Amino acid sequence: MAGVIEEVLNIFATALDWDGEHKLLHARRTALLSALLAEEICPDMTEELLRAGLLHDIGAIGLTDHIIHLFGERNNPRVFAHPWRGGVMLSLMELTKEAEIVRYHHEAFDGTGYPLGLKGDEIPLGSRIVGLADYVDICLYQNPKITKARLEDQFRDNPQFDPKLVDALFPLLTPDIWGILHDSEAITEELRRFWLKERGLKDKADELDQLDLVVEVLAQIIDCRHTYTAGHSYRVSFYSVGVGEALNLNQEELRKLRQASLLHDIGKLAVPKKLLDKPGKLTAFEWRIVKQHPVLSRELLAMAPFFADIAPIAGAHHERLDGSGYPDGLKGEEIPYLARIISITDAFDALTSNRPYTKNLTVEAAIKVLQKSEGHFDKEILIASVPVLASLGNEIWRYDTA
Repeated sequence: MAGVIEEVLNIFATALDWDGEHKLLHARRTALLSALLAEEICPDMTEELLRAGLLHDIGAIGLTDHIIHLFGERNNPRVFAHPWRGGVMLSLMELTKEAEIVRYHHEAFDGTGYPLGLKGDEIPLGSRIVGLADYVDICLYQNPKITKARLEDQFRDNPQFDPKLVDALFPLLTPDIWGILHDSEAITEELRRFWLKERGLKDKADELDQLDLVVEVLAQIIDCRHTYTAGHSYRVSFYSVGVGEALNLNQEELRKLRQASLLHDIGKLAVPKKLLDKPGKLTAFEWRIVKQHPVLSRELLAMAPFFADIAPIAGAHHERLDGSGYPDGLKGEEIPYLARIISITDAFDALTSNRPYTKNLTVEAAIKVLQKSEGHFDKEILIASVPVLASLGNEIWRYDTA
């Protein structure tokens, strides 16, 4: 199995690379190209270059379009700032080496890059590698039928890139690698090969300890894509664990409940931002797209073996006890027990938060709405939830309005 952290980062990169209904390969191709170069130039940096390649555009979350469509638009403040923002986000996950690589990956060898205009050896080697891999993949995206020879011509004598890295990269693009770059499943398998090789004798317990931190930070990043969802996943997790404790769940169930709550909306990363931010009513077609986000959450989390038990929980957080929910219209016992908890806490947080389409309710008013909708929710869980939500909700309310 690949490293725990790498599996999580691969899930997140896959979510970021969903462009509406299309799956881009940008993050994974950038990671693979970076790893190939690392093996040749600096083998001891392969692990951090894999991670940095996967998440090099994490700072672009919140843009109206996928960053690959905005390439070169440095007059856009968010585009200009995305390398630096990405570095900050990775620092919060304690991925210090990766943070430095991402921070400078848009600097150019001739000093014409951004955000600082560094040049030559002022740019960290890892940043030069990811920057080259990033641009190679953008060229592949813009012209999928380009030949290796024509692609190489675009980089020879290009002053923006370290000539030693250009010389090293293209001989590595064998026919086999060239084919892998155009096959999403093959790319994932090739990345896993690198992960297995780099993982060596690492202590899995240490990785699992870091996993909790990475999941927390990723939840914050998911929420920061939209102003109105800031803190949503944390609050849902906070409420859910409180309800779980009131229901006397054991520690393993509470762990699953917490992780599923934090990551329940990861599928929203694959939904166009303009739909989630739309102030007016969605069309029937737009609503169908938005209603797919629990399916995407389930599929993304199922990619990692250690998230297999929370994938169906996250995927069912919009199901309702009477079968009126989505995406599958599950009812009663068909809905996982922990998902029935999250359905209540998620609805409560939505009611008490400002959204583009509605003003927030007070804690007391939101609880009354839930109680009037008890046919939608598990009665036993709802009864246990009310005092918890009243207490914790008012605690959050006081904090947010202080």
